[in-house]
Amino acid sequence: MEIVRGIFNDRKHEVDLYFKLIVYLDEIKKTDDEDRILYDKDIIKIVRANALLMLYNLVESTLVNGIEEVYNVFKTEQITYSQVSREIQDIWFNYKFSNAYDKNAQFSTYKKTAEDIVFSILGQEPLVLDRKATGISGNLDAQIIRDICRKHGITFKTPSDCHGGNHLTIVKEQRNQLAHGTLSFVECGRDFTVNDLVEIKAEVENFLIGFIDAIESYYDNKEYLLSV
Repeated sequence: MEIVRGIFNDRKHEVDLYFKLIVYLDEIKKTDDEDRILYDKDIIKIVRANALLMLYNLVESTLVNGIEEVYNVFKTEQITYSQVSREIQDIWFNYKFSNAYDKNAQFSTYKKTAEDIVFSILGQEPLVLDRKATGISGNLDAQIIRDICRKHGITFKTPSDCHGGNHLTIVKEQRNQLAHGTLSFVECGRDFTVNDLVEIKAEVENFLIGFIDAIESYYDNKEYLLSV
């Protein structure tokens, strides 16, 4: 998990730098040159809105990298279906079958998928999983992250200073509205003060650190195996 933690720290550093800009823009005083772009009120609102996009990017990248790091060990250590926990067996089975699920699919397609699953288990082939199996759909908040952890058998308790991770819901909702065009960047940024954003940032980062600690323990103790 050193790579996962390293990527998190690198992206957190990017966010830290961006927040320095936000604080700077909030503190600078207007000059006689009212047209200077850095002092434009709408520019400041847009910059604030972009901070929420950066925080969501940090959330999604941390979740994806953490889960995929676990999946990678299945291949590198040649771990098979019979060796993994019931949770991972269910994830793998659903992943394999979802690739064939189509209301217009022919019977032969389902038959071929079933045969592949049986032969893979009997032949003790190493498990292969990718992002599609993670359950990460680009709509992450604290509850969905807890559900993903539970689905994988990862013991994750929300850090006490995160208030249940409520601010992750704000980040997700604002990100979705910006991405779908239902909210402009100026409208979004207008609703958040610098102090609001700093508070949200701290909670999101503490929540993610808690997740990394949980998945690192899961990884190091091989809790993805049927028995350890």
